[in-house]
Amino acid sequence: DAAANLSETQSVRVENIGRADLIISDVDVSNHTGPFRVEPVGELRLSPDSSADVLITFAPDTAGDFQDEVMIESNDPREPYVFIPLSGLGIAPVIDVTPSTHDFGTVVVGCTQTESLLIENVGTANLLVSEFSFSTASGELAVDFLEDTNGPLPWSISPNSSMPISITYRPLDTVTDQAFLTISTNDPYTPDVLVTQEGRSEFFGENEDIYTQEMGNTSFALSQLPVPQTIMVAIDGVTTTVGWSYNSALNAVEWNSAPEEGSSIRVQYAIMGECD
Repeated sequence: DAAANLSETQSVRVENIGRADLIISDVDVSNHTGPFRVEPVGELRLSPDSSADVLITFAPDTAGDFQDEVMIESNDPREPYVFIPLSGLGIAPVIDVTPSTHDFGTVVVGCTQTESLLIENVGTANLLVSEFSFSTASGELAVDFLEDTNGPLPWSISPNSSMPISITYRPLDTVTDQAFLTISTNDPYTPDVLVTQEGRSEFFGENEDIYTQEMGNTSFALSQLPVPQTIMVAIDGVTTTVGWSYNSALNAVEWNSAPEEGSSIRVQYAIMGECD
């Protein structure tokens, strides 16, 4: 056994039990891309009753049960080729994230969908999650690391165990949204795993309410239930973002102080639809 990025070396003793010199012309492993390596020995000449040790190193870069064989070529007339089986167990954490990419599809503006991501250790040693990096140009995709359940970083995930996190998508416009989550761990082969999310959206409907300001009136009831973040208010054609607020209990736009009597008030918004 050997931990990933570490190695273990063992020796194979080759002995000449014959009556003439034994000439070893080649010693090599079958799989040159695997974790087993043979120390170069060149040509070995062994006199009768003498021996030599061949060093074989096992250096895995990830977890797994590895198999190979070492071939010894010589001038032995009965066995010119001898094959010795090799096996080793790589000890390392291996991260697996499911799903590694997710498309939320088309979501109605104002609705919310949540996708659970599972961080699993499919290796043979504890997986240490040290850092998350979440990047998005939109505030409509958000990640929840569920720290109430999982606790603060770093997390230690034992072999064949997992921890969940969740991604939430709540679109407020019809622009396509993307997010990128990088998970950093002690997995020696893939220390940083990138997980991507994407979503699109559509309006259930759009509405416009228009009224003429009456003296002292500081509240205007809307005709449809809006997505609050999409409300746009204009006074005499000039959009304003201050001096008003949305009262969800009354489904109304309320003014801090009444606009000038006779003003034309226009309120535009996306209609809140039925969410799955």
